Parts: sequence; structure tokens; C-alpha cells
Amino acid sequence: MANKLIREYSTSLHASPPRAFRHFHRGLRGLRLGIDRDYVLMGIHPGRSKAIESAVALLRDLGARIVEVKMPDVSRVVDIWQPICGHEMAAAYAAIYPARADELGPHLREFLENGGRVTPEQLAAADRARQALTQQLNLLLQSVDAMASPAGGDPAWPITHAIQVGPLAAYHAAWSAAAPRSAEFTMPMDLAGVPAICLPSGFSPDGLPYSIQFTGRRLTEAVLLRIAHAYETATPWHNRHPSDRLI
Repeated sequence: MANKLIREYSTSLHASPPRAFRHFHRGLRGLRLGIDRDYVLMGIHPGRSKAIESAVALLRDLGARIVEVKMPDVSRVVDIWQPICGHEMAAAYAAIYPARADELGPHLREFLENGGRVTPEQLAAADRARQALTQQLNLLLQSVDAMASPAGGDPAWPITHAIQVGPLAAYHAAWSAAAPRSAEFTMPMDLAGVPAICLPSGFSPDGLPYSIQFTGRRLTEAVLLRIAHAYETATPWHNRHPSDRLI
């Protein structure tokens, strides 16, 4: 049964893995780094905006060529992700949910219950939207070697015990209030099946970490590692940690 589910729902590429550490130390000269400043900088924490701008300027100084690009509309990306993820999780957990529901956490139980309600029509509509977004994002990535964006909209936000064990809607409401655009920076890459890497890119005035994300075309992990190595070599952020008072 498990093998059948893996075969049916696997989305892995049928391709040989790339040699990810090839050209690891080549530097960034001539590499094209895309950025859509409207997508990247609007509606996020001002400190994170400044950190992203500083990171892009540093990469330019290291030899990368900064290219202005236009990100597809991702404002409804959650509406695409939820039915697909819910349906696939419900199928993957069919052997234990609902039969062993009491062994699962409240958020997972609720998500699985909602996933079981996804209709074929809803799933088909979400899949069409996913394919359209994938095509648009792949077209953008053909014009550059990688793209820079935040890995979330704001610094870390507090999660209370009540949010952890309460209704899923309460968690989503708290997340949306604290970081309203964070899904727009990670879910598109998930849905399109393209690689991304996230790195520390600074700290807020109260000591919370910022991060930057680099996204590339499929099977271009070597390019992303090349960017990551160059950026971490030139910055101190990966050697710093939040203070004990924040843990």
C-alpha cells in the first residue's frame, strides 16, 4: 500500500541529480541575478527590505549582473496550494486517518479533514492554476541564472500555546497578521518544483534574523550553491545567532 501511494503521488523529477558542487568556487562574475522590486520589497518589514537591497548590491559588487524581472501574480497562491496539499496529504495518511486520529496533533487532524473534502473539480482547477504559474515562473527563470527574494515577509513572530493547540483557522489568522506576504515568497517555488536556497541576511534591531532566498531553474542547484557560497564568504550573518533572551 505504501509503495503504491509513493508511486501514485510522487512528484520527483525523473532525471539524474546534478553535480551540485561543480564550479562552487567560481565566483559570480557574469552571473545574471533577477529581481522584481515590486514583488520583493512591497509590504514587508522595512528592515528586511533594506537587508535585501544590501544583499543585492553586494552581489553586484561581487560580479553579478542585476536584471529587472517581472514576477507572475502570486496573490492567490495559497488558494492553489491548499487543495493540492490537502488532497495529497489525505491520500498519504489514508492508512492512519481517521482510524488513528487521536494520535495526531490538532492542526494536522483539521488539515487532513479539510483535505478529504477537496472535490475533483476543486483539485482540477488548482492543478490548472499550478500549471499556469509553473509555466510563467519557468519563463521568467529562463531570462536569468537565479532570482533574489525574501524567504518570508517579516522577522519571526511569537506562537503561543493556544495557537499551537487551537483551531487551524486561528493559526492562519495569526500568521497572516504577523507576516501577510510570507506565503508569496515560498509557495510559488514549491508549486513550480524549482530549487531555492535560503540564507541569513541580517538582523532586526531587536535581534531577530532576516533571510534572503535565491531561486533557480530546475536542476540548477549548482548555480544556487555558487551564489550562496559567494554571499556567505562575503558576509558575517551565518556566524551570528539570536540572543538567549529570544529563545
